[in-house]
Amino acid sequence: MKRTTSGESAGFFSKPTVTELKPLPTPREHIHNEKIEKVVGSTHSGEPIYTSKSFVVVGNAPAFVTLPYKPSLNSISADPDMIVMVAHAGLKLFIYKSFNFGAGLTETAFDLPSVALETALLSNDGQRTLIVAGDQMLQTVSVPMRPWAEIKATDVRQTEGAFSNIVYDNSNKCCHVIYRSGEWLQVLADGQIVERLPLPMVKMGTYGRLLAADIMRGIFLYQTGTSLTLSHGVVEFPIGIYVNEEERVVALWGKSGFLHLQIGTADVVPALNTLHMHTGTVVDTIFPTGVAPGTTREVGDMAGTDKTLVYNNGIYVLTDREAD
Repeated sequence: MKRTTSGESAGFFSKPTVTELKPLPTPREHIHNEKIEKVVGSTHSGEPIYTSKSFVVVGNAPAFVTLPYKPSLNSISADPDMIVMVAHAGLKLFIYKSFNFGAGLTETAFDLPSVALETALLSNDGQRTLIVAGDQMLQTVSVPMRPWAEIKATDVRQTEGAFSNIVYDNSNKCCHVIYRSGEWLQVLADGQIVERLPLPMVKMGTYGRLLAADIMRGIFLYQTGTSLTLSHGVVEFPIGIYVNEEERVVALWGKSGFLHLQIGTADVVPALNTLHMHTGTVVDTIFPTGVAPGTTREVGDMAGTDKTLVYNNGIYVLTDREAD
């Protein structure tokens, strides 16, 4: 304990932290002798999801999946034990579960009642809840992790209007599914679908999106047209950042009350805009310390979960360290 010159306690002093966006140094280069073509996203634990011409795999896992007929690469979601995707022009769902420490895989396929566009995975006490969403449709599927356990539908909802997006909640307790009509649905970890009041989503219009959410702290970041708004409880803060209506936006959750945004894919390397989560203040821009090796920069793509950003086929991780 430090003391002042008068002998009073001055408390402990800790070094400030520095947040960096660092490239992953060792990306995978091949799947079963095929060259990696695209990094389509990442798991919640930060492992990249790779695709080649014929295959998909998570990180450095030994088992890989053969892509089915007409796969939607943007629909792929995964964790270290499971890969999920929509194929057959959006009308068939494929679920692959690993067993024997990742050396083997089981495959299950379901016909869908209408075209699905996106999937998401939630973990819940030894099983997974799979979310499948598209225009005017939303359904959840319970997937026990035992290799040959029964996979069954949990909840089904016919929705209004065109599908917008799925957002993982920072609490890891639910996902938010948004529709252009303003309909706002939450999927809980057990697969139940709960309807929320259509605010502020009802104001979104054609190019409105929910970008980030934390129900435990009452924080929601959403886009209306070209503007961003952060709501903290009942208070709304307009954000002084312009966003093109159809531009990609990825939110990464930082420490000490900060939310980081990557907007667009035009730059050679990413640049994060930093927001204060309780005031909406635009604090700074963080640049990475380098470029991930072996990347193909002409691929304009972007995705992210929690602290991992997949950007133009490069993989970047949000890290915090003590200042020098």
